[in-house]
Amino acid sequence: MAEIVHTYRIPVFAQMVHAGPWHRKEMDGLDPVASTAGIRVEEGGRPSTTRALSIPEIEGIVLKYVMAAERYQKAGFDGVEINASGNHLLNSFLSRGFNKRQDAYGCESLEGRSRIVLDIIREIKGRVGKSFQSVSL
Repeated sequence: MAEIVHTYRIPVFAQMVHAGPWHRKEMDGLDPVASTAGIRVEEGGRPSTTRALSIPEIEGIVLKYVMAAERYQKAGFDGVEINASGNHLLNSFLSRGFNKRQDAYGCESLEGRSRIVLDIIREIKGRVGKSFQSVSL
C-alpha cells in the first residue's frame, strides 16, 4: 500500500492508539487500563472501570508502540501519528482530571503527565531514526 501511495508523492502515516479505558473486557478478558484506577466508561450501556497500570506495564506499552513503529517503517510508511486524545490510554495520563498518580507518571506536573508520550516518541526516534516521523495528536 505504501509503495502505491508513494507513486503519487504522498507520504503515508499510520495512526497508533491504545484504547485504554475504552477497551471492552468481554472482547478478550483483559481489564480496561488507564493511568489511574476507577475511571468509569460506559459504552453501549455497558459500564466498565479501569485498573491502574504499573510502571513495568507502562514500560511494556512504550515498547509495544516502538515495535509497532518499526513494523510500519519496514512496511514503507513515512511515520506514525500517536493518538493521545479522545479519552484513550495516553489521554488518561495527560489529563489532570483522570491522572491521580503519585509517581514519575503522576499528576503533579506536566512533565509527569506527559512522560509516557515523550517516552514513546523518544524511543521511536532512537530505534527508527529521525527521518521516520512521529507526531502526537
